[in-house]
This record gives sequence, C-alpha cells and structure tokens, in this order.
Amino acid sequence: MVQQTNSSSCLDRYTIKDGFNAKYVKFNRKNLSVVIENRLFNNLKLNSGQEVEDFYCQLVEKSGIAFYKPEHEVMSKFVDGLPDKLAFYVRVSKPNDASDALTLAKTGEAYKYRECDNIVAAARNISTRQSEISSLKHQMNHLTELMNDMKTQKQTDINVKPPGVQ
Repeated sequence: MVQQTNSSSCLDRYTIKDGFNAKYVKFNRKNLSVVIENRLFNNLKLNSGQEVEDFYCQLVEKSGIAFYKPEHEVMSKFVDGLPDKLAFYVRVSKPNDASDALTLAKTGEAYKYRECDNIVAAARNISTRQSEISSLKHQMNHLTELMNDMKTQKQTDINVKPPGVQ
C-alpha cells in the first residue's frame, strides 16, 4: 500500500510538472526550429552596409518569435552586435532600455564611430600590397640572376673555340 502511494505521488508530481511546463514554459528544447532560431539570434551582428534600425528590428523580431526574451537581453545583444567603437559609445552612455540603445547607436553613427571597419580593411589592403611588392622584387632579382648566368655561359662558349678553328 505504501508503494502505491509513492508511485501515485510521483505520477502527480510529473503531471504537475508537465502541466506547469505546458502553461508557463514556452521554450521547448526538443523543437528544432527553436534551437535554430536561438542560434540565429545569438549570431546576429550588424553588417557593414546594414542600417542600425534594421539590425535592431531583426533582434526584436527574433527575440519575440520563440524566446520571449526580456528587454535587457535584447538590449545587451543589440550592443554586442555593434562595431567595437560604436558599442563602447553606447555602453558608456548607459542606456535605460533597448530603444535608448538604438537612439544612442544612431547618435554614435552620426559621430562616425561606425567607420572602424573601413580602417581595418584599408590596413589589410596595404599589407597585401606590400607583400605583392616584395614578391615582385624577389622575382626580379631571380630573373636578373638567371640573365647574368646566361650571359656568363655565352661568353664562356665564345671563348672556347672548337678544335681546328683558328
């Protein structure tokens, strides 16, 4: 009789747990689309040609589809997805909510804190050009050595006369 009471209480506990999860917990890890949406949400970053408002709208949309994330998480993800200088400007300004963060990001963009990506790209182009120039110099030196070897070989052939020729 005691075992029946324990098993029935376990059944009741699981029933209550399932009922609670069905009613209050909206995130279901078994649902593949939710896992994919969560990864997309976590990997969102502001692209170089993308408007700040567009990035913000994507985050708000993704956060509300399957996650029902609190506003402070959306704001944190928004700031983390911004370029470094712009994100620093927004963090230092201490926004109260996500809409404040958006306004600060637009202000920072007006102050040209977003242009750090172009500087990095220009630096990469310079180093690439320098390596190309170095490679060309190496090829020129090699070709010069080959030409000098051919010239010496030709002079050696001219100085050596075949037997019977005077």
